Amino acid sequence: MKPLSALLSLALLLSLAAATRADVLTGRVLNPQGQGVVGLDIDVKDAFGGDDPFVSGDFTVAGGEFMIILPSGTFDVVFRPTPDTKLFTEEIESVVVAGGIVDLGTITLRRAITLSGQVQGPGGAGLAGVNIDVVDGETNENLPITNDLTPAGGAFSIIAPEGLLEVQFEAPVTGPVLASAALELTALSNANLGTITLEPGFRLTANLRGPGNTPIVNADTDVRDAVTDDKIFTPGDNSGVDGGVSVVVPAGSYVFVSQPFFGDGLAALSVATGNVNSDTDLGTLNHVAGVLLSGTITGDGVPLAGIDVDLRDPADDSDVPLGPDNSDADGNYAIFVPPGTWDVIYAPVEGEPFAPVRFEDVVLTDDTVFDVDLFSCPAPCAGPPPGSLLPPLGPPEGGNVVTLLGTEFVDDGSTTVTFGGQTATIVSITPPSSMEVLAPAGAADSTVMVSVDSSAGTTEIEDPYTYGDLTLEAGNRLDGSLPMGDVDRVFFEAVAGSKLNATFKAAKGSTLLPGLRVMGPDGVELLSLEESAGKPNASKAKKLDLGLTGLYILELTARDGSSGDYQLITKVKPPKKAKEDVSLEAGATTVTIPFGGRDGWTLKKVNVSSKKAKTVPLGPFMPQLELVDPDGKVVDVSETLKVNKSGTGVSFSNVPMTGFGTWLLRISGVDMGTGQAKVTIARKAAKVPKATIIEP
Repeated sequence: MKPLSALLSLALLLSLAAATRADVLTGRVLNPQGQGVVGLDIDVKDAFGGDDPFVSGDFTVAGGEFMIILPSGTFDVVFRPTPDTKLFTEEIESVVVAGGIVDLGTITLRRAITLSGQVQGPGGAGLAGVNIDVVDGETNENLPITNDLTPAGGAFSIIAPEGLLEVQFEAPVTGPVLASAALELTALSNANLGTITLEPGFRLTANLRGPGNTPIVNADTDVRDAVTDDKIFTPGDNSGVDGGVSVVVPAGSYVFVSQPFFGDGLAALSVATGNVNSDTDLGTLNHVAGVLLSGTITGDGVPLAGIDVDLRDPADDSDVPLGPDNSDADGNYAIFVPPGTWDVIYAPVEGEPFAPVRFEDVVLTDDTVFDVDLFSCPAPCAGPPPGSLLPPLGPPEGGNVVTLLGTEFVDDGSTTVTFGGQTATIVSITPPSSMEVLAPAGAADSTVMVSVDSSAGTTEIEDPYTYGDLTLEAGNRLDGSLPMGDVDRVFFEAVAGSKLNATFKAAKGSTLLPGLRVMGPDGVELLSLEESAGKPNASKAKKLDLGLTGLYILELTARDGSSGDYQLITKVKPPKKAKEDVSLEAGATTVTIPFGGRDGWTLKKVNVSSKKAKTVPLGPFMPQLELVDPDGKVVDVSETLKVNKSGTGVSFSNVPMTGFGTWLLRISGVDMGTGQAKVTIARKAAKVPKATIIEP
């Protein structure tokens, strides 16, 4: 029962509202434990920067309830707890009040924590005047922060909410030019962030223009690392009223991406900056009027969220830059693309049980509605016939996984497999049609037959197995020589979601006519000799999508009866941060997300949050996580495991990735709970030292 004083206060406010015909804003404020917050101060501000309205009842009473009398308008409402509650301020923007009672429902305040540290410049001295902002990692909204400007000495101490955060350090506008920096973290308690060093910066400028040389206002621009594709923190990177953009970046090579406001109807563009080690002007960048490509993406008839839509130029398979292009929760997408003929790719996030699809030579010269239904098992799933090997070749040192397809395989302990008389290690047998083995070592450039002996008899696999030349670390250069009509087969390991750039060219003075072919771990051709053909003395793979975790094959061919020395230059970009929405529905106990990893990599951060889940059809649940390495062993992540106060958010970080292959993140609900969650998986790839390998 409410105290009499609270009831009288609410009754008085209602009578005042009726007498003055004012509007009423109501709701309830709770702490993370679900208890009402009493005596909380509520500020109501004009959302458009005008004079703040006169209000009454701008505080919470027993049970955390409030009832504010105010005029009609659009307001930002700020809930300010007292310091003793150790709760963080919450702000609800653009609340429209237009007659009658507006109920804001329940507002739950997050626990407040302290983040401290020091910002210094390149010389190690503390840096004053650095503006610190904190962005909510789940909603991408700026949080209200005080004491957000570093004093002399560069030390800082700010109050922030617990949870997934991005802490941004914006360099001072006076003094030496420095690049800003940002730090992502999952904070569940007070934390010292240590020393943040701002590097020397260089101004990167551009002038954005649309049709008729019209300035493009408020275009969103990003600067991404040319190698890792990581986004560089560049505050103030939207274009101005004159179309001008000026940002500060540290030394490096980048790709500058410009995405006009959707309502402008213009296509995005990207420009390689080259090596930025001084102030760089990209000049005038002209955006063309876009064609609206839209539709709904489903999988077996069910709407799919988070499907990535990509465009490729059929001439060279290069990426066509786009604005936000992922499907929403209802499977809908809408993007402005440059008019032309493109290959359109619809790709699920890694681990989704649907196959990507590519539509070639799609003519987009008018607004087009393109609905797509992805299949869980497309036509190629029928696969190769019995008697096949996948893949039919491997490196001379062996140890790679080969799948054998047959009709009479048995799993009774009697099976042995030999490659040219050398015994292979059996990984698994799925009677009667398939088995996986580890190929034994063999002589480079040799071809052998594969035999299976068991209680069911002896089976000779029809496809022969070929040993290639060598395994190369992608990122190294290979110098070799091809006699007339010869083929060199080079292998490299890659993680699903990576992209391959490779150039196979004739060495200086060589008469070789190079031909390049790329095959995946499953033996499927990813790039043909014809597709890689460019100049007579060079063949290339450009940003080739690597969809599986495993051993890839580069076939280097001497074409048209040529011969000579060559150079093979390789680079693999690691996969981007993986983000996925998952659902645990009634009857489902676990969701498993596969992702690739390699020795030397770090699983930088895994975060599973159900806090913002919809209440229909599935609300928040309490996740519990299990990480499994490629050998099937459960990895202990307890040292860095963090759970938020409500139990709806779980994360761990900085796990060394030992072993190459597919890792598994298993998500289940505490006490068989069900619901929805957002999953983020970030991996940090080890740098590959540049080296030149001479063909044996």
